[in-house]
Formats: sequence, C-alpha cells, structure tokens
Amino acid sequence: MNQHIPYFYIIRHISTGKMYAGSRWGKNCHPDDLLVTYKTHSNKIKNIIKTEGIKSFDILRTDSYCDGLHPYECEKSFLEINNWIIIFQLVLKRGLVLFPQNINLRYPTPTNQDYANKSSKLPLVFSS
Repeated sequence: MNQHIPYFYIIRHISTGKMYAGSRWGKNCHPDDLLVTYKTHSNKIKNIIKTEGIKSFDILRTDSYCDGLHPYECEKSFLEINNWIIIFQLVLKRGLVLFPQNINLRYPTPTNQDYANKSSKLPLVFSS
C-alpha cells in the first residue's frame, strides 16, 4: 500500500478467545496490511503465529478514525479502560480491597519519536 493510514486494531486468538489491541502509525502503514504483511510488534503473537499459523487469529476491529484521537492514544485509552474493568471484576469476584500500593501505574512511551514529540498528554496505563 502506498497510502499512509494510521489505525487502531483488535485481533482475537480464535482457540483461546483472548483479544489483543494495538495501533500502527509508522511509514506506509495501512489497515489492509494487518495480519497480511504486518503481524504486530508483539513477540507473544508472533510466536503463536509461528506455531499455529496466521489463521489462528481473526481481526475484530480496525479503526483509522478513532473518534478523532491518534491511534496510539486510542490504543492506550482502550487498554486503560479494560484494565480498570478487569480490576473491578477481581474486586467483585474475590472481595479484594485495593490500596494505592497495590496498583502499579506507568506512563506509556511511544516508540515513534515524531509522535512522542507531538504528544503533550498521554493516558495512564497499568503495567502487568
């Protein structure tokens, strides 16, 4: 593809149902390349593809608009919201009490330096 279209995506590992979210905004990126020529930066996903094949994943969503957000910000916001949902599910399921020291927060660091220079506010993301 010659057209540069940054995008956010969600893919699903078919046999486990686990979903993975990501974004791509590098040179010559295009949503049509997802799981064709671009197979994410995740080593975990690359290993699954190596052992099970590319057809072990399906694409649930690609979004180049992202409600006006940069795809990187869309990815980080999506992950932050889903991390909170998981934490609250654990609290309800197990009756856990969370104190501030139980939560490890970090600011994400974009890998693309051009984007890093333009970004003034990045959302918080939980580290695992």
